[in-house]
Amino acid sequence: VYFSNIYKNGFKLPIESNKISDFIIIQYKDLPEEDGIKRRFVENRNGRYCYIGSNSDPNKRSVIWNETEKKADIKIQGNIDERITDTKFVLKYFQTSMKKEDYNEFENLLGDLSQIKDVLEYVGISRDFDLDDLSSTDRNNLFRLVTSIENEHIDSESTDKPFIASVFTFMGNNVLLYKKYLNGNKYKWVNFFRETIPCTFGFRDKEENDMLNISIFLVCDKSIFKRFINSDYDKILTGLKKSDITPDIANVLCLKTICNMISAYDEDNTNLEVLDTAYKFGEWLEVNTEIDKSCLLINQLQIKKRKNQLTPKDYSLLATLIQNEYDNIKFGAYTLLEDYENAKDSFSKIPAEEQNDLINSPIYRLYSELSENIAVAIG
Repeated sequence: VYFSNIYKNGFKLPIESNKISDFIIIQYKDLPEEDGIKRRFVENRNGRYCYIGSNSDPNKRSVIWNETEKKADIKIQGNIDERITDTKFVLKYFQTSMKKEDYNEFENLLGDLSQIKDVLEYVGISRDFDLDDLSSTDRNNLFRLVTSIENEHIDSESTDKPFIASVFTFMGNNVLLYKKYLNGNKYKWVNFFRETIPCTFGFRDKEENDMLNISIFLVCDKSIFKRFINSDYDKILTGLKKSDITPDIANVLCLKTICNMISAYDEDNTNLEVLDTAYKFGEWLEVNTEIDKSCLLINQLQIKKRKNQLTPKDYSLLATLIQNEYDNIKFGAYTLLEDYENAKDSFSKIPAEEQNDLINSPIYRLYSELSENIAVAIG
């Protein structure tokens, strides 16, 4: 019953045992804390009340005990730890006062809260939060995250990565689950951003039951590289370098990964760390792989363009690239040189299918900005 916030409108309980009276000693001041539970008495014209719970704010405590009417108004509140503590208190002191189905509801809630806590600790998210403050997106992603681990099946919204979790974004954290196989058929869920990043993601094909590997680059889409609380670009870079990079992987997946990093930067134009990571990865690829040097150079130079760091030597390299036999290289070079007309002409000569790919690329973003600036100047 995740995030159910049961008894939102209050849950009235007539007292049928002296447990709660033993817990509350009538006096009009703060009472000492017991097992994480705080108590504070308030008296007004409507009666005498004791606010009971683990939250430091009396108004956010889960139990309001009406001493005058001998009734409790229960609404479990606070962060996960506070809700667990308060639910345990309710189960302990109101067990004989509840109907069995109500007691079972609280038991179920305690189990759900404990499971959510375990899952978040397992994937390395320790940020404190109140469940009532979660956005609808965070609630949905937390539910997907918990059920994925509970059901031993990745609850993915992605259709092109059926064996790998899509990225879970939760409270400013990035989570990507994958199955890490141990001996035999045993495996465990691992958070991509918490443990040492693997070169490949292993899974067993349902029909063949064979161990297959998926390259790390197949999960390195733009969403991976956005800025999150737990972003660790050095770890990502280390994982990329450890991969088995064939020429095909270098010239397709590696170049795409660099473009995805640049696109992640373009989301807000502030995350220079991801740009630096892309540039460092490019430098490493140039030395250690059989990557197409012209394509790589366009990417390296567009990174420097975004940081306003192009040098006279870089412009000389661009002057060489416009002599390249391939129109996509010429298009990139002319764009970086801010030569709109020649960039436009080069783009028109690129096959339609490649044009569609380029339209979603970071170099095309610079081209679009160049086009807009010229339109404004002319206007």
